[in-house]
Amino acid sequence: MRKYFIILIILLISVFALSQDLRKTLVVYTTGNADDSAILRESIISRLNSQGKYRVVTSNDFLYRDVIEKINGNNTGALKNISADALIFVEILDSFEDKKYNEDLEQDYWEYNIWVNYKLIDINTAEVEETKRFMGSGTSYIDGFKSSFSANREARNYAISSVSSSIVTKLNALFKIKANIVSDIIDDFVKVNLGRNAGIYEGMVFQFAREVNVGNGRKTILDGKLYVKQVREGTAILRIAEYPTRFRVDDAAYVLENPYMSPFRGRINLYYTNFNSGKNGIGMKIGMDNYEGFYFAGDFSFTFASEQLDTFSGIEMGYMVYANNISVTPNIDFGGKTTFIFDELNGLYNSFYVSPGVMMDYKLTKNIGFFAEGSYMFDFPFKNEYNSNTLEAENGLKINIGAEFLF
Repeated sequence: MRKYFIILIILLISVFALSQDLRKTLVVYTTGNADDSAILRESIISRLNSQGKYRVVTSNDFLYRDVIEKINGNNTGALKNISADALIFVEILDSFEDKKYNEDLEQDYWEYNIWVNYKLIDINTAEVEETKRFMGSGTSYIDGFKSSFSANREARNYAISSVSSSIVTKLNALFKIKANIVSDIIDDFVKVNLGRNAGIYEGMVFQFAREVNVGNGRKTILDGKLYVKQVREGTAILRIAEYPTRFRVDDAAYVLENPYMSPFRGRINLYYTNFNSGKNGIGMKIGMDNYEGFYFAGDFSFTFASEQLDTFSGIEMGYMVYANNISVTPNIDFGGKTTFIFDELNGLYNSFYVSPGVMMDYKLTKNIGFFAEGSYMFDFPFKNEYNSNTLEAENGLKINIGAEFLF
């Protein structure tokens, strides 16, 4: 009986150890303009809590009077009595609001600007780890659904939100999570030894890290990209989006968080376009994919012929099928087309188009490639305020060929 009791105690201790909260504990304090200060503090805390990377201690847990005295006197030694890892101290230096008029839109709007001084204090060492000034700006228009007061408050909230976002981004860059790979690679997935208990959340991005000797010191090389697909209390599953090219995966010592990377891949395409063999032009796509097939882009192009210019503005969506450096994307592009006929007095015509097609791209390097795309455009003209007539529908084949840049 005693043997089973000891085993039970060991199991309970193990479970407690695995579930121990390893996250950084932060306390947030803001000072300055009373209204702005309270909103800024809640905005920072809300961002930190929704992220889940940190444990944020509420104001009721601390005597802020002592904090202010130490900060103002540049004596942070007594902060060691606070049960947290770091103190985020934000002072609002100035804020400015201005009501303006947009002549193009013929509409009034509020602009709000705020300047803050941010300090991050390590409570264990009582040292200021980081100090920086941030500026946030926000605008909001007055319309039939939004009063001048509401627009002013909205502009203020936008400006404060911008500042809180900048502060949290700086925190994430300073407190990067380091985890060890504890499994083999299976279908581009790996397991790491930390999870929710360390602040890891779904979508968090990591890179492979390798340490090498350089002279008398050590250097860390970061490469590749992984993002968190599934999180448990003490472990996480990461998907390898990009394998490292500067070293082998087996040579990676660990993975390190990169808060400036996105779990999505940005794409810019610059291309030559031809419509129905008779019209030539150029275009650009700005889009992204999620490494798992979903593709989305804004597509902007124009073609020209004798005495006629056509402009296209649309949205393209598709599903990418990956095969090493090649991907094939069945897609559909839909949007608006505007035609200018130069020898007509009111030569402006509009239509809606739908263009199903397929795109193939080939990556020459990690960031550069080329692509070719073929689609068939269905044109649906409609009347506009400049012209009571419509042009004849121009259905036909559209070919795009160009360069692709990934980031």
